[in-house]
Amino acid sequence: MRHTGQVLITCCLLIILSLESLASSESQIRLKFLKKKEERKKKAWKKVFSQIFAKNIKRELSINGKERDPLPLTYQSLYYNPEDFPTLFSKIGESESTIQAFESRERLLSKPKRFRYLLRHSIPSFKFNRGARNLIKSYNRYYKRDSNQINPQNFFENPLGQRLMHELKDTLFIVLSGFGSHLIDEAPFQSVLQEINRYYGRNLPNGSRPIYYPLPAENRFQPHELFYNVDQKQIKMDIVYPMGSEWGDTLGPHAMNAEKLNKWISSLPEIYKEKEIVFIGYSKGLTVALELLKKDLDLQKRTRAVFSLSGPQQGSLSLQLILKDLMKVTGTSSNEDLYKLLTDQNLKTFLADLKINYESKNQNEYHKLLEVLYKIEMGHLPETLLDKVSSFLSEDSLSIFKGAIEQSPTYRAKWNLENLNDSVFKFPLTIFSTSFITNVKDFFHKFDSSSNTYKFNNEIVPKIRPDLFKKVNIEWSSYDFGNDLVKNINQFVDWKRFSMDSFLLHLTSLAAFERSPYGMMDTQVTWPDSKSFFLDPRPLKAQFTENEISRIYDKLNLNWDKPHFDEFNNAPRNKLIPEEFRKNLKFIDLGEVRGSHWSIPFTQAIRIPNSHPMLSFKNQFPRKEFLLSIIQTYALYKKENN
Repeated sequence: MRHTGQVLITCCLLIILSLESLASSESQIRLKFLKKKEERKKKAWKKVFSQIFAKNIKRELSINGKERDPLPLTYQSLYYNPEDFPTLFSKIGESESTIQAFESRERLLSKPKRFRYLLRHSIPSFKFNRGARNLIKSYNRYYKRDSNQINPQNFFENPLGQRLMHELKDTLFIVLSGFGSHLIDEAPFQSVLQEINRYYGRNLPNGSRPIYYPLPAENRFQPHELFYNVDQKQIKMDIVYPMGSEWGDTLGPHAMNAEKLNKWISSLPEIYKEKEIVFIGYSKGLTVALELLKKDLDLQKRTRAVFSLSGPQQGSLSLQLILKDLMKVTGTSSNEDLYKLLTDQNLKTFLADLKINYESKNQNEYHKLLEVLYKIEMGHLPETLLDKVSSFLSEDSLSIFKGAIEQSPTYRAKWNLENLNDSVFKFPLTIFSTSFITNVKDFFHKFDSSSNTYKFNNEIVPKIRPDLFKKVNIEWSSYDFGNDLVKNINQFVDWKRFSMDSFLLHLTSLAAFERSPYGMMDTQVTWPDSKSFFLDPRPLKAQFTENEISRIYDKLNLNWDKPHFDEFNNAPRNKLIPEEFRKNLKFIDLGEVRGSHWSIPFTQAIRIPNSHPMLSFKNQFPRKEFLLSIIQTYALYKKENN
């Protein structure tokens, strides 16, 4: 009997263990299924955003009576392939030459068939929950309205705009611009900001922040506390934007910008303090937003998402190449050593040393820029200009060099490894990545949507009207006596066909195009560097020298065991921080748009001196449709994730 009882007990234990094993196995299978489902859903957001953007382009053309063929403008403004970034990057990387890489990229990202699909078909809703599906139905009704019935009213007053105002009534979007943006009077995505300002009755009928000239630069805008303190309507969803130097010298270090931005946000009217925050960070605005959230847990707790619009999440190659060339001619070996040299010497001493070092080095693509500095130092240019340069490169302004260094890839790699984890980001946060890519041919042959043909329109060479030369009495100007020459030039140069933005962006990025992976960049930030660190499958050795990796590794301060150097050097960077240490962070790729670094947010970043704005070239990217698509995508994402 005792033996029989023992057998029964053993059998029962075996059955229990088998059931537990089966339950554990089912649990693992379920976890794998849920993980795959989550990954599929992450992948779907790129298609959703691309389709919303294409549909908004089509609808805006309908409003303007150009509804017949939205395909050209969509093709000119968007890259799209449903596959994820690592897959596309790998396929393009299989090319054996630069030409092959370019052809592969255009073949993969510019198929007209895909754009036609985005324009013709409704946004599918089967992957989303009920609330999100209902919102998608509203989107599809909005996009399908007959062109004869479209009311070109303020977006935020039409039915979909009102629906979004309700859905996002607790949300405050904060748009942050980029490196040097405090020098630009125009807000990024200005038309959308004007529409929401007009909706709330701010500065009617213009909708822009009033500019007070000739006050000093730091005070030239109406104080934001006054501008946003309008109570004609209840504040629901809102979009705000710090202007000028309200968040500091945007050429300077991130910590300074983050501190001033924090004060700016805290001084908004009381109604905003109850709202959830979504940062829309264009270029450096993205890295400043992340720095702010790192330092302020209260803001971090309120922030639900950060959109990176070509943010240098992994650094700016153009800035890094300039810094490397300065290292070569100064004999320094790191960003830190270069910054120390710049802060330890006055301007004339630095330029004299630079000249001696420069003459012993091989000249490269930046030598023209450096020659200007030598000529200043040697007195070849007026003393008044030297005084201005000395003032600009004062001890305080050396923060510019630190700001540039903090945008370098080596700095960003270390920052990402140390900060993109749960020990720093203690509350759930989603980081969306939207990349800009320039097709260099676009600057030479622009598509004319009115005639459906390509015509020669070179944006980076001024168009001269020689027939007017003899009629103009040219009085040559000087550095000391003003811009008479500019006034004369305006009479015989067609500035509307010359883009100062394109000219300067290309001048500062020629070397970067040569050295960026497969030539894919937006003139300032390369395609992979605009992706989050955890969307990028490249090992560090694919981007950095072993010496650079060693410097990052040696100074790395992690809250978990540092991997062996060989693993650190060779492993995919998206695996360098284990998933269990970044559960609060979600990284979602929204894909690619087609344009240069300034053309997407700004109508015009740089204007010809003394020229009337109506005389100047204006970038034609559909920036209103782009920003509205960002907001619509977030509304859908929020609905899906409760």
